[in-house]
Amino acid sequence: IAIFDVDRIDRMDMDAERDGIMRTVYLKTVVDDYEGTVTDGDREIRHIHGCSGIDGLAIGPDFGDPSGSNEYLHVCYGIYSDTERNDNDYQVILQYDMRGWWDTVAKPLSQSAFHTYGPDSPRKKYFVYTGNTSYGVQNLEYDAYTQSYFACVYRGKKPQFPNYPMFVIDGKQSAKAQILQGSKHSEIGLVLSLVRTGTEQDGISGIEFPFGSTGFYAFGDGRYYVSENCVLENGEQATYVCKYGLQHNNGKWELVRMA
Repeated sequence: IAIFDVDRIDRMDMDAERDGIMRTVYLKTVVDDYEGTVTDGDREIRHIHGCSGIDGLAIGPDFGDPSGSNEYLHVCYGIYSDTERNDNDYQVILQYDMRGWWDTVAKPLSQSAFHTYGPDSPRKKYFVYTGNTSYGVQNLEYDAYTQSYFACVYRGKKPQFPNYPMFVIDGKQSAKAQILQGSKHSEIGLVLSLVRTGTEQDGISGIEFPFGSTGFYAFGDGRYYVSENCVLENGEQATYVCKYGLQHNNGKWELVRMA
């Protein structure tokens, strides 16, 4: 995890190591799952839960806690798009309490000698059953307006799942201990609930909204900034940052661009 000191960013082309604008925290659990293996009969499968590292993150209350409660850092796994295994169909979210000790383990970055200062384990490890998505959650954002977490993803490739580009994780409901579907050894995990958005297939709800994987921000009042990524005529990647509002049409959640 990288922590930027924004007050020190005062010019172009600053150096992350020499100019003291960034510190990093080592997340041991992520590395352990990335480097770990699971056995399936005589076959050994690399990367526990399909972990490829980390991607989306958000700061917000714990699941089931009322609005205004203590906030935690939630870090999502990047998950490999592997259609040949069925133990990678959950989003994985690690929760960390940043109070007090976080600054004591954050150290300056050295790309030639990465440090290993960080928490031994997360406060909690959550799972969300969405079906496999390509590289997990790209953006996770807490929304105080709906008391939920929006998860923006790259669509999955497994045909048995709806493969929505956006999911809404219910922040008002606590997790339930369940046997994880597809786990090789009946692993029990803390499973979170998806919000019923009016778009659902086989018990998995989502939103058919094509943007957000390159940027999503919730104001907390039903308005959002959304990155509409595109490719320009000259082939360069670009984005338009647009304001959206949340609407409910016949029970269906929709994000509609505002003037």
